[in-house]
Amino acid sequence: MNIQKNWLNKNYSSVFIIILTCAINMPNDESVYLVEETAEVYNKIVKPLVNEVTVDLENQPKYQWIFETVERRLPLEKIIYDDPCPINGFIMIPNILWDGSDKNLYLLAIINQRGIKSVRELNETHLPLLKNILSSGSKIIEEKYGLRRSQLRIYFHYQPTYYHLHVHFNPLNYDAPGIMMEKGHLLQEVISNIEKNSSYYQEATLFFRVRRKHELYRRLLKFGYKF
Repeated sequence: MNIQKNWLNKNYSSVFIIILTCAINMPNDESVYLVEETAEVYNKIVKPLVNEVTVDLENQPKYQWIFETVERRLPLEKIIYDDPCPINGFIMIPNILWDGSDKNLYLLAIINQRGIKSVRELNETHLPLLKNILSSGSKIIEEKYGLRRSQLRIYFHYQPTYYHLHVHFNPLNYDAPGIMMEKGHLLQEVISNIEKNSSYYQEATLFFRVRRKHELYRRLLKFGYKF
């Protein structure tokens, strides 16, 4: 069943335009650098910038589709799974770029709770939420698409495209965008790290890519970061 065919209606076309425009305006030869983000770099440079760009998220056009989804202001046929719990619940929908084929399955679990921007903010208080996403998300995918948890890649992006916590689901044999090792963080591994150390993601050194034209690149240079 091609759920994606009716996805790009008037309520979501603006999101597609944003994504497409970003892709068109992103030259392939632009310099890209690997950032070694220590806790100090995160707290002094990255976190302040993230806080700046996430002020008044609900009125930012880029995030409109996320809050429409979290508020269930979307057609029922677009909802793969819905757990309305405000703390540990989430809603699962097709990724807007999924072509609808089973081999390229691409779903997103978007949490109901607001204010969690990325894996950097996760700790032991979020374990029930994370385990619910892993368990319930895997179960519904097996029921609907016949893929077991062991056949799925379930992960976060860091840095994420959207600073409202969400989890990506796709088959292991599908090379989805953003699965490179400096971008993806497996949900199972995140849970394991937090179980060992609640403040793991506040203390750990994380890696991600940054482009020369990004404001973060300029701030890192100003801070004295050596690329």
